[in-house]
Amino acid sequence: MEKEYGFQTLNEFILNPFGNGKDDKRLSLEQEYTKIKKQIRVIGYSQVDDDALIHIKIPSDSHQNQYYDVVILFFTDDNSVKNGMTLKNYYVKFFSNSPGFIYKYASLYKKYGFLIDVLYDKLDNDYIDKMPEKSNATFDMYYDKSIYCACRLIQDNSFTLMNKLGIITQHKKNIDKFVKDISSFENIKFGNELKELDKGINRELAKKKNENKNNRKHNSSNVKRAGLTTASNKNISIVKKKTGGGKKSKVVSTKSTIKK
Repeated sequence: MEKEYGFQTLNEFILNPFGNGKDDKRLSLEQEYTKIKKQIRVIGYSQVDDDALIHIKIPSDSHQNQYYDVVILFFTDDNSVKNGMTLKNYYVKFFSNSPGFIYKYASLYKKYGFLIDVLYDKLDNDYIDKMPEKSNATFDMYYDKSIYCACRLIQDNSFTLMNKLGIITQHKKNIDKFVKDISSFENIKFGNELKELDKGINRELAKKKNENKNNRKHNSSNVKRAGLTTASNKNISIVKKKTGGGKKSKVVSTKSTIKK
């Protein structure tokens, strides 16, 4: 029988995502979060009926100055929770255009109802319904680095980011503007491909420059050697001496024959 997953609050999700608590993996992600948390940025906030969405930028490991978009949706059907002043008791859904999320988790999150549906078209069409190679969902359902770091930032700043009065002070956008400001995975991928192309071009230019530099050095050495040979030849003459019945040649420097 296929496992079912219940919705969780943000704190529950951080501690025990989908009931698959793995302290060693969470500790590793916590160390990653500590390294980059000063670079993480809150980009905007939006509200649809009683639901709240927070847009966060997470820096890439592999591409300098590249940020991935993560969105956390807070929702509830409980009127007593809706009437409260905090999002701590709301359930959460997710979106990320990080390659780690797209290739490994997006299809699973969609399948089990944890993916933000309004952002489906920001995903990769080739992977949105493609299950990961390890098809054991009870094992695979977890969080990737981008999702974990976004959740931890909200948790660390819960006084403003999970307080309904505090969150209003964030950059609030209407939902159309909010969605528009999130890059599609296609754009992320295209941008990374351009960066890799630029790196390749720069490597080729550096290689060519180095080859030209080495060629100049080689040509310069040849010129110097040729000059020395020519200069040496000017100071050499053939002095012939008679010895017995034959002639022998002796190479001597003309400088040695100069009388002082």
